[in-house]
Amino acid sequence: MNQLIWCSPLGAAIYQLLADIIKLGLAKKLIQKKDLFTTDQIVINKLKKDPKTAKEIKKLFLTKIKLVTKTQADCHILSKIRAVDPYFLRDGRLTKLSKVDKNYVKKIRHWKKMAQKGFYIKILNS
Repeated sequence: MNQLIWCSPLGAAIYQLLADIIKLGLAKKLIQKKDLFTTDQIVINKLKKDPKTAKEIKKLFLTKIKLVTKTQADCHILSKIRAVDPYFLRDGRLTKLSKVDKNYVKKIRHWKKMAQKGFYIKILNS
């Protein structure tokens, strides 16, 4: 789940692009900091009133990326690493998956190591 949703390179790139749009909206006074404590839709509607930010928002939904080397990257993104070690019933007792599945432990360690380095990303449709 972490690799597909929360910490995926694409997800991290979209979060970064959205942060850039919000910063632009704040700089252009399209939104105020207090707007960030309302709903996503309120903020998006205000940002869409400006042609430049409206265009950038539209691009968010079409974002395509490629993992590249540091010298080719548009940005380097670090993402919060999450890992789930679920309990399950084994012989009538709650047991953590990591206690019985060493392959799962290996995959989690590999993912954490990779994610800690961050992702060098090239935005393909900027």
